[in-house]
Amino acid sequence: MILRSRILYYYKKKKEVLESQMSTSQEDDESSAFMENSQWNLERAPKTWAPDKMYESEEFMSVLSDCTRNLSEMQNAVFTMKYLDGEDSDTICKALDITSSNYWVLVHRAKLQLRRCLEINWMS
Repeated sequence: MILRSRILYYYKKKKEVLESQMSTSQEDDESSAFMENSQWNLERAPKTWAPDKMYESEEFMSVLSDCTRNLSEMQNAVFTMKYLDGEDSDTICKALDITSSNYWVLVHRAKLQLRRCLEINWMS
């Protein structure tokens, strides 16, 4: 419990620095995944996945760990707290002192980046 509190304190303290790391290049990269009619750009469309029990594979978890290191610190914190630690969105927003809208943007961008990284490093 003490460790969790320290982690939450760390991210609260670093909020301004972490938010500044969010660059507009991520927005440009995200928008290139879709065409003007909101359909997937075929070159950027998701590949077919077979996710059953991937999380049990040490190799997959190693690649996932490498991919999460490429996320911004704030995206990594949100992704880790939500999907690996199982925290709910309200707890994460309070802990990181972010709005619900910002939370969902961070989750969405993290998922896009991780999908791309996993497709390159795991599925190829």
